[in-house]
Amino acid sequence: MEDLIQVVDYDTNWPIQFEQEKLQILHALGNAVLDIHHIGSTSVPGLAAKPIIDILVGLEELPPSVDQITSVETLGYLYQGELGVPGRHFFRKGMPRTHHLHLVKRGNQ
Repeated sequence: MEDLIQVVDYDTNWPIQFEQEKLQILHALGNAVLDIHHIGSTSVPGLAAKPIIDILVGLEELPPSVDQITSVETLGYLYQGELGVPGRHFFRKGMPRTHHLHLVKRGNQ
């Protein structure tokens, strides 16, 4: 299956999808989560976007532990490491992609 990404009209379900995923991520990572935000183009009402929900999670410490990675992977995410962006640990979900998860140290640029 190809991972084709297209820009589509705004979908009013994107904020709902974020809230649903947020609850699962909070359950998977527990008290390690200091902040969690819907970011990127799907977070902007009315904006056409790639239909991928980007989620930013602020943690106290990085890199994520093996247990944290495993817990997130049970939600269907694939861990990609820093993937070229020092200080950000990246996960993707779905084929075609449905979600991107960015773990960062809280307060880091």
